[in-house]
Amino acid sequence: MIDFYLERYDDLFKQIIKWKVVPIVLLKEISDYQGVDSSFRKVISKLEKNKLLKTKTFGGKSKIVYPGDELNRIMTSPISVHTESLQHEAIVSIIANELLKTEILNDVLLSHEMNSSTFSDNLRRLPDACFEGEKNQSRFKLALEVELTQKSKMRFKNKIEDYISNRVFDYVLYIFNDASVFNNYKKTILEFSKEKGGKAANEVELRFILAFKKDILNKGINLDSLEVFYKNKNTTIEEIFGKRTAQSMRMTGT
Repeated sequence: MIDFYLERYDDLFKQIIKWKVVPIVLLKEISDYQGVDSSFRKVISKLEKNKLLKTKTFGGKSKIVYPGDELNRIMTSPISVHTESLQHEAIVSIIANELLKTEILNDVLLSHEMNSSTFSDNLRRLPDACFEGEKNQSRFKLALEVELTQKSKMRFKNKIEDYISNRVFDYVLYIFNDASVFNNYKKTILEFSKEKGGKAANEVELRFILAFKKDILNKGINLDSLEVFYKNKNTTIEEIFGKRTAQSMRMTGT
């Protein structure tokens, strides 16, 4: 019976293995399921009963889906999922899929697909996701960091040091779910630049992008409506990269 489900819902399982933790609405979209929402939820329920998937609902609204024990048992490389990080992982999936819809970024690696040998330079910390894109006919790498809670100022400054001490990533995009955390990190970025000055300050200004969107898990993310802070000023993702976001493409009908 498990083999039957694996074959019948192959596209769905491919997406679960890729993204690890996915909101059910997004999973239906990216697995190209053609039925209605209620039918898809019945499929998920059936797969959960057979221990191929697990689900968890946050706040009575957003249901997220992740690998079950049976799926992990038959996988060559089982995917470790910590229940305390489910919300964070789901939001990474939402943001990453939206970024991939743009003309800005294409290839993506998620944290569970990386290790210390993924990049030529040694990294002390791996980002939540790594993208490749193109700007002015030059390829670049962008690290995505999703911050849902306030971390200590020193911890953030140490991460800034880590990123500017190597040349793996041309940009580091921090996305926040809480306005106060967003504002505190902006202050820390400015404070760090003032303390260090010179080349370090220039690196931070050129490479770090901070953005805020409230309630991403329940409301999704629209890149055009993000509050974005870059080069010590408010701006937009589209202005930074000189290419259109998915939302702006839909508005112009392309």
